[in-house]
Amino acid sequence: MDKHGLHKTEDKIKAILDTPEPQNVTQVRLILGLINNYHKFLPNISSDVRPLHRLLEKDVKWDWNKECKVLWHYDPELPIRLACDASPFGLDVVLSHKMQDGTERPIAFASRSLNKAERNYSQIDKEALGVVKMKLLARSYVWWPRVDSEIESLARSCSGSQKRQRNPKQSPLYQLEWPSSPWKRIHGDFAGPFIDHMFLIVTDVHSKWPEVIPMKRTTSTQTIRVLRTIFARAGLPEQIVSDNGP
Repeated sequence: MDKHGLHKTEDKIKAILDTPEPQNVTQVRLILGLINNYHKFLPNISSDVRPLHRLLEKDVKWDWNKECKVLWHYDPELPIRLACDASPFGLDVVLSHKMQDGTERPIAFASRSLNKAERNYSQIDKEALGVVKMKLLARSYVWWPRVDSEIESLARSCSGSQKRQRNPKQSPLYQLEWPSSPWKRIHGDFAGPFIDHMFLIVTDVHSKWPEVIPMKRTTSTQTIRVLRTIFARAGLPEQIVSDNGP
């Protein structure tokens, strides 16, 4: 305190910044005590430390997650690191500073759930969605010419992503049951082009009977029209197996 008012002291700020992540409720209380010393300088402190206070509530299971980590202020003098990850159900992106001692301090987090269609994407395609989310988060803090292309280039050069791309997760083999009678299960696919045509091949698994129909166009509407013609003549099958496209 001086004639200009109340000020922060460097030693107490350093004590807060150097505090290790807590491992139990007692250590959380110590951190809150340090932070509360500067509540006058933190206008949104009640919202910022709400995840910490939640850990002090009765019957709450200990879970020190990313919401509990106090975010670091962006410093243009420090190097930044972007990281993204895609799970079967969502995307997570973290923008952080790399400190001189090698540790990382988070600046901002972003996440979203995958919709029904996106959950069916391959892992590589999900990671691509993460790169898009990562670029949006980066542009909210930093910008330089060709920022998008450089982030994309960095993501493509990621050794972990390249390793997974060359060695994707193996899906277990699933053997379909043999149908007990004709036309219970049929398989369909397109072959071609040949003589300016594509050929829709529909095969009955039980009898091996093939239906081969030449088609100029393989749109959904045209494919449905051809299948209706086959089903009107042979009846409706119980199962149709295809690879979702030409």
